[in-house]
Amino acid sequence: MQFESSSSETTSSPSSSSSILSTAESEATRTFELHGDLSLLVTTWEAIFFASAVVSSPSSPSSLAKKKLADRFLQAHPGVPRHMDVDRCLSRARRSGREEAFRELLQTCLRFDLGDYEKTRAYEGLLVFQCERGDLRGARATLDNAEMLGVKVGADAAAAFLNVQKEMAAEARSRKKWEDKEGILAKIARFLPFGKTR
Repeated sequence: MQFESSSSETTSSPSSSSSILSTAESEATRTFELHGDLSLLVTTWEAIFFASAVVSSPSSPSSLAKKKLADRFLQAHPGVPRHMDVDRCLSRARRSGREEAFRELLQTCLRFDLGDYEKTRAYEGLLVFQCERGDLRGARATLDNAEMLGVKVGADAAAAFLNVQKEMAAEARSRKKWEDKEGILAKIARFLPFGKTR
């Protein structure tokens, strides 16, 4: 597979980016053929993958072009996902600060039917990220999806979900108590003679 420049890419020189990627892929492929080492191909894929996952808008033309590029790369080198370091990828996703990076990584693990460890870690990464953002609805959907696919989520990630659930329930109770107190104070205020001094 040779990379082609994309007219929708917003880099200053798409043809030089394409040339660099093409050279990187050629050299990584040659290294694999000569030495049986996929690590350079994995690194090249990660660079493309995270470039598409960290742009300002996941639906921007540049991001979509890079996602297509990452997908084409995996089609040409289907052994790459089985050699990725999921924990390193999760660290990069966390540094990106974008849920899209976690989602794309999880989709890659599922699409290439990676091992239980990789699937579990990808689900846990997304779940913890959602919990840290207070996205209880998204976290619940992630847990439900993992359960539906038979992927077990570890105790730490499940605990993160339960903690957020408890915190949000406590916050809702506190808000309700405050609203009740405000309602009572408003009722009392209607009967107090304001403006009178003793």
